[in-house]
Amino acid sequence: MKFASPNGFRRSAVFGLDIANAIVSAFMFWIILCILLNNSTPVVAVLSGSMEPGFSKGDILILYKSRIELYGTGDIIVYQVPGDDIPIVHRVLETYHETTLGQLEFLTKGDANLYDDTSLYKIIPHLSTHHVVGKVVGYVPYVGCVSILANSPWKNDLREYLRQRLSRLY
Repeated sequence: MKFASPNGFRRSAVFGLDIANAIVSAFMFWIILCILLNNSTPVVAVLSGSMEPGFSKGDILILYKSRIELYGTGDIIVYQVPGDDIPIVHRVLETYHETTLGQLEFLTKGDANLYDDTSLYKIIPHLSTHHVVGKVVGYVPYVGCVSILANSPWKNDLREYLRQRLSRLY
């Protein structure tokens, strides 16, 4: 019976610890980002060209969630409409003060869109602060392309193509 050398075991252990360290560091970075930005979803990827030329498809947006929830005309926010899974990145076009509930409501629009987002709201007339995921405070260009590719509808076709190509090699 042949055993691995102590030197080989040591290299494997160091490699395993390096991987564990990278995972823990990434997790800690995420937690710190959530705390600093007061948001459980501090980053999102832009999925369409509706905010061009300011933001392109694949940009990563950094979001801050204000405790006071002050959003004004011209602010770029990420919101989620009830019943939709995908958050939307658009600019606040108009703000309204709802008197019965005392909540701020607003109307949004994509910079590259011709019309406001009224049709996207479905059953609600305007957005209110509880629909807002966060206010955009920064961005990193094109880093989100990897996320978009990984979640694209044709990822299964790509996976099948790669599987077939690799199976021919063996």
